[in-house]
Amino acid sequence: MNAAAVGQSTMRARVRALMVRSLERNSDTGREPRAVYDPAMARARSPRVDARLAERLADTMFALSTPSRVQILGCLLDGPQTVTELMDVLGMEQSAVSHQLRVLREHMLVKAERQGRKRMYALYDEHVLTLLEEALRHVEQRSKSRGRLGLGRRQGGAEAVAE
Repeated sequence: MNAAAVGQSTMRARVRALMVRSLERNSDTGREPRAVYDPAMARARSPRVDARLAERLADTMFALSTPSRVQILGCLLDGPQTVTELMDVLGMEQSAVSHQLRVLREHMLVKAERQGRKRMYALYDEHVLTLLEEALRHVEQRSKSRGRLGLGRRQGGAEAVAE
C-alpha cells in the first residue's frame, strides 16, 4: 500500500471512530445523532490552495473580470479571428481590442499566430475552453436559482451578466 492509501485509510478510521463516539454519546442522552465536524476531514476533502497558487488563480480571474475581454473570448469560441474581425463583431475600436488581447495573451488565455501580415487570435488551449464553459454554466445555474427564489438583479448594476 502506498503512503497516500495508508493516509486515506487512517483518515477513514478516524472519521468512523469519531462518528461511533458521537452516536454512543447521543444514545446515552436520548438525543438524535448529529453530524460531527472534523477539521482534518474537511482539509482532506478540499485541497489547500497555497498563497502562490491563490495569487496566480486570482490573476487569471482578474483577466476575466472585464466584460470586453470575456466577449473577445466568447468570439474566439467559434475559432481563430483577426483583430479586424473582432472589431466588427464587437463594435470596439482597434486600440481597445488590441489592448484587451494583450492582457489575455499575458495571462495565457489567448495565443496569436502570424498568417502573412495578419495575426490570428485563438483560445490558448482546451483549459480555457473548459474554464469558459464552466463559468457560463455557473452563471446560468445562478440565474435559474435567482429566478426560482424571486430575486432580481442587484441594485446599482453590480452584475454585468445578462440574465
